[in-house]
Amino acid sequence: MATTRTADVMTPETYEPPPISEIEPEFIDVRVGPSKKSHIVHKILLCLSSQNFATALNGGFAGRKSETLHLPHVLEDVFKTYMDWLYQGRLKARYIKTAEDAEDAVVDDADDEDSDDEEADAEYDKESCIEKFNALHDVYIFADRYLIPQLQRAAIDQIILICKRPSFGDIRSLYEAVSQSSPLCQFYIDAWAHEGCHVKEGGRYILPSEYKTLPQAFVLGVFLESVQRTHDQMETWNAEKKANKRKKGKEGKKVKRYNFPWDDLCNYHAHVSKEHREACTAKRKAAKGKN
Repeated sequence: MATTRTADVMTPETYEPPPISEIEPEFIDVRVGPSKKSHIVHKILLCLSSQNFATALNGGFAGRKSETLHLPHVLEDVFKTYMDWLYQGRLKARYIKTAEDAEDAVVDDADDEDSDDEEADAEYDKESCIEKFNALHDVYIFADRYLIPQLQRAAIDQIILICKRPSFGDIRSLYEAVSQSSPLCQFYIDAWAHEGCHVKEGGRYILPSEYKTLPQAFVLGVFLESVQRTHDQMETWNAEKKANKRKKGKEGKKVKRYNFPWDDLCNYHAHVSKEHREACTAKRKAAKGKN
């Protein structure tokens, strides 16, 4: 499968859409969903972005090459989002805003004393965030299933900006679809451990007995992360207390802001090496500096 030099050095770990002039004009008919909706896609892009698709299309599964790819369990909207990303390099479907837009859309719960109009606006914004989150959640599961690491990272970055605490339903559906070691599973654990478990779900406070309905791996992960967080906070507090005593009544050193795990998005990227992680961090910093 020959193509020009941009694609020759590309792997799923480093995928970016090559210039359209460099894409070999060989196409695959991708049949999506129960209705088998047809999508014509460049074969080279499917193979470069996903090891799973590369194997399927080059004879690894059936022993012969294929010109048709069947994805009966994939949602139509999810595949359209994948195609947008595949050709444009940005996760921006019709129902998913960019990471910057998503961050602006996050709203807090309306206070009881807020006006009816303010409560209505907040509810509208929260519903919009939920819709975007659900779409990204499905995209992440798709990327995990078909081994598309760059799409996974793009999806989890936006999920973190949109949702600081997933619902019980989100947790259960994720653990049913992906491995317990998935980076998104770890984020869900961190979000519950660091944002607090005594919170509302569907407008009411969660009963302790309801936690029994969650995957055991998730509950154990939240417990261990909460213990580690408490330990780290106590260590910081003790160190600052000793520093203040040494200053003999003078104003001591201010306590630094607690660093959340999601402050570094690479904690949720399954990088294959230290070099890949450093390159991803540098790229994100460069993009942030342009904004």
